[in-house]
Amino acid sequence: MCIHFLFDMQFQLDVIMIQIKGNPILYIYWNRIVYPEHNGKGGLNMEVTVNFKNIKSSDKLKDYIEKKLNRVDKLFDKPTEARVVFSKEKEIRIVDINLIGSKLNIHVKETGKNMRPTIDLAVDKLKSQLKKLREKIYDHRTQRKPREEVVENEIVEE
Repeated sequence: MCIHFLFDMQFQLDVIMIQIKGNPILYIYWNRIVYPEHNGKGGLNMEVTVNFKNIKSSDKLKDYIEKKLNRVDKLFDKPTEARVVFSKEKEIRIVDINLIGSKLNIHVKETGKNMRPTIDLAVDKLKSQLKKLREKIYDHRTQRKPREEVVENEIVEE
């Protein structure tokens, strides 16, 4: 008998029960990592949390930022979480995006007079930071020094 449990959408836990001479013995093991469902375009859907501060909540803005961030999601190998805060101070609109993932924490803040162009600027800034990070990782991997060949000492006969 096999029972599946999901914890935090990260790991799937399989529990297998085996009975020997009527006494149940329970084996527990981690089976695999379970990611959120694919969005159909090859990327993984990231979890997007949207908060509104000093501004009315809008489903249109929420859908717009989710669509933009799912395009950015293609740059990742693993699923991440995005926390977005829309706020307003006097006539200035502020977009604050925190991208959190495995070995990844990026913060972007952008201001402007209108919300949609400000979202576009913030997402562009986020893309450039992610590309810079990927290039840095790629350069670090390719710049490894080759191993020096071990030269055996030759015995000189006299």
